[in-house]
Amino acid sequence: MIFQFKISLLDIGVPVWRRVQVNSDSTFRELHEVIQVAFDWYNSHLHNFSIRKSNGRKIQNIFIEPDNEYQGPNSDASWGNFASFIENLNEEEETLAKWFKKEKDRVVYTYDFGDDWEHEIVLEKILEPAPDMYYPICLKAKNDTPEENSRGELIDGDFLLINPDSKEIVEDINDMLGEGFSDLDFK
Repeated sequence: MIFQFKISLLDIGVPVWRRVQVNSDSTFRELHEVIQVAFDWYNSHLHNFSIRKSNGRKIQNIFIEPDNEYQGPNSDASWGNFASFIENLNEEEETLAKWFKKEKDRVVYTYDFGDDWEHEIVLEKILEPAPDMYYPICLKAKNDTPEENSRGELIDGDFLLINPDSKEIVEDINDMLGEGFSDLDFK
């Protein structure tokens, strides 16, 4: 199956979002890579996914993150006595189909725990794969994304993110996605 997601960058003052389609059997690591391309990030910061709604039900305290030695903001070490209430899962093992069951299921993806770029990922549609279609693919986009390490400048109003040329944004994203992830610095 193919999942169509609307991925919206939250709390930046203007709507910035991407509509993408990906294979339902993709891992959260692969979705991370798609988001990095779609939002023109450089994969130079830590990230995680927080499950918010699965199978139509609200979910709390389930985080999907890279399997590394970093003790991130949701790790047992950071939460102390609360750790028993939090479940941390490996993004290379968790598939999208395990958590996205119904339209409107949602996850929050946080990239760069300093700038705290939060993206809401909402499942819009579950589709049959189209013949001869390459996935992942970006269908629509709205506005530019802020540069890496720029939360302060964004707050100060130093960036103009409005970009009426959504076709160019989509073409650029699909060019990068079409190259395949082997050429990108995602390990």
